[in-house]
Amino acid sequence: STTEVYGTEKSAVAERTYLKPATLKGRWMAQQEDMVDKYRKNEGLFAVVLRLGQVFFNEISADTDNYFAGLRNDIMQEKAIVNESIQPIHVSDVADAVVRLIDKRWEGVYNICGSAVLQKGDIAKQIADKEKLEKEPVIEEVSYHVNVDNDKIKKAVGWTDFWNMEEL
Repeated sequence: STTEVYGTEKSAVAERTYLKPATLKGRWMAQQEDMVDKYRKNEGLFAVVLRLGQVFFNEISADTDNYFAGLRNDIMQEKAIVNESIQPIHVSDVADAVVRLIDKRWEGVYNICGSAVLQKGDIAKQIADKEKLEKEPVIEEVSYHVNVDNDKIKKAVGWTDFWNMEEL
């Protein structure tokens, strides 16, 4: 799933927070979570729902579906970038979370996102600078900033986000 299921809450959110998705992707994922939960209850399905932050790799590659490659494309196409809070998570940290949860056979819903809360507009500016883009990002300010709490998985299986997006 995705942390987009929380919508535009102006506070910290955790796995038990009421879902109010504001994006199409968030709505689809909330519906899929509901369907998985029904199968889990009715059919005894073993299920873990992972609400992922923005997954990133070590580099931005234009030929991938990488979150930051999409952000780079938005800069190049001069699309407005909503300066919302994001909590990027490295793909290796996601894999580690999956392995730990499977190994312990934990069920439930877990937020798998970076502990650092960053502003999407700031990251867009860094991308434009590092990639030496000719265009500056068009930043659109917002009145909300969501902070997703990832303490549940940290306590459950001893997971932590190791890879730091700003260092990479």
